[in-house]
Amino acid sequence: GPHPRQPTEVPLKKFPEILFDESKFDRNETTNTYTQAGYTVSSSSYYTSGDRAPWRAFNNVLLGGSSSVDMWLTKAGSFDNTNSPSLAVNGDSFTVDSTTYTGHWNKLELPNKIKASKIRIYSRGNDQTKRRPHKGVFLGSNTGNTNDWSVIKTFDGDLSWSVVGVDAANRDILIADLNSTTDSYFKYVMFVIQSTVGKGQYCWINELEYYGTEEPAPAGDLSLDTTLKSRYNLPETGD
Repeated sequence: GPHPRQPTEVPLKKFPEILFDESKFDRNETTNTYTQAGYTVSSSSYYTSGDRAPWRAFNNVLLGGSSSVDMWLTKAGSFDNTNSPSLAVNGDSFTVDSTTYTGHWNKLELPNKIKASKIRIYSRGNDQTKRRPHKGVFLGSNTGNTNDWSVIKTFDGDLSWSVVGVDAANRDILIADLNSTTDSYFKYVMFVIQSTVGKGQYCWINELEYYGTEEPAPAGDLSLDTTLKSRYNLPETGD
């Protein structure tokens, strides 16, 4: 009979595939670095009061949790608090094809390279609207070195936000989706926030989700087979 047609597109998978969990990761507070199951998340800074650390952008607590403050929050004074939008203060700079992006960042290292086709950002509304990202860039790299990044997606005042729920303090939680046309696979994905929506000194990220596909194994690579050995469950004899 006729063969079924193969799907033309591989469905997108959410990354990280794990949920960061304080009881499971290794941490280095000096470098704001957290490692779990092959994933490492780090940030330029975070607001240490209440441990609003970068890993909280990857723990699937989408609405801020029972305390309403489960998120990554940049440290006090990250943004200029005088302009609207507020520009990053003392940010790190990354130059790609002669364009320099300066801001505060959250970096994810993955166990395998991915092509990030869709990115979802969660942030807050109401009196916290000013703390949402206004301008930024998602960069990819295979080394993570400062001078070795490529652009996955930029935005500048053009994020389209929609409410998906409320947090424990009854503030709106909103999402913005970005689609990327990148054809490249990267081991590192970094979100650099260049400015926030309103006059303020922080940026507030409830959650980040990267949707994409892993780099296919090269043809003839049978290394995966070692994990697929059959195990037979023998019946208990039971005396």
